[in-house]
Amino acid sequence: MVRIQVPQPATRLKSGDIGAADLASVRQAGLAHACDPFRGSVHEGQSPQLIEAVSVGLQYNATLIRLAAKPELRVPMSETQLDLLRSIAFFRDLDHAGFAAVSAACRPRRYAARELIIGHKDESFDVLFLLSGLARVSIYAPTGRQVSFRDIRPGAIFGELAAIDGRARSASVECIEPCTAAIMPQKAFIQALGEHPVFMMAVMRHLTEQVRNLTARVFEFSTLAVRNRVQAELLRLAGTPPPHINEVILSPAPTHAEIASRVSTHREAVTRELRWLEKQAVIVKRGRTLRITDLDKLRRLLETFSGEHA
Repeated sequence: MVRIQVPQPATRLKSGDIGAADLASVRQAGLAHACDPFRGSVHEGQSPQLIEAVSVGLQYNATLIRLAAKPELRVPMSETQLDLLRSIAFFRDLDHAGFAAVSAACRPRRYAARELIIGHKDESFDVLFLLSGLARVSIYAPTGRQVSFRDIRPGAIFGELAAIDGRARSASVECIEPCTAAIMPQKAFIQALGEHPVFMMAVMRHLTEQVRNLTARVFEFSTLAVRNRVQAELLRLAGTPPPHINEVILSPAPTHAEIASRVSTHREAVTRELRWLEKQAVIVKRGRTLRITDLDKLRRLLETFSGEHA
């Protein structure tokens, strides 16, 4: 079952909430980069003193988020969290010694629903692996319009682009529901890529998949009508169920506005196309539940237009 929820604006502080003295204390303690809202704790080996710290997180017109960096927040991964991390595809093929070395660099962080994990254009470089919850990757236009790219579910990696190229974050990541993530510092991530080929190959496969998905979406935007873009998005949301499964339930279902954001159209057009699919006996919508009753027929509708038959 695919679970989709609509994110609400994350809590943000204004720059006036932070004084110059706080910033000076952070710099003197050497924590300007180690302590920020996206990392959630202090790096090993750095000052354990209590600091009220901030870091710049550009998310449209909100700029500063406060974080209390306390020694007691530097907790190691629990056994349960290590088991979850071990089950993730990126770590699954590591031998015992390799997993112990790589996981030792990770630290856990919990996020509340609607909390901002990564801010667009932020200059933080940690890599995160989602252990539980649901998050969404988006960019906000200056007008406030949200453009959503993908949802992040347990087992996913995110933040790896900035860690690899050292550039600012390319999008925001916000929690749809409470999340727990394992955070790996940039240095440890780059080291793991060099020392553990199976880990590097898993990351390469992930990046290849992202390129393929983005290529498909560019093609859809360039060649498909709104009707077919909506069909393609529903198939994406359905995921890859076993071959004998022809029905998928999306609950809670994405809103019409959310689907419109993903396929570059307006809410009214999505409403019109979903009604058409209901008449074709492809979907059934009841409240916040959307049931795709005939995946094969939905695929045929899309393939007939594009001329791509399996």
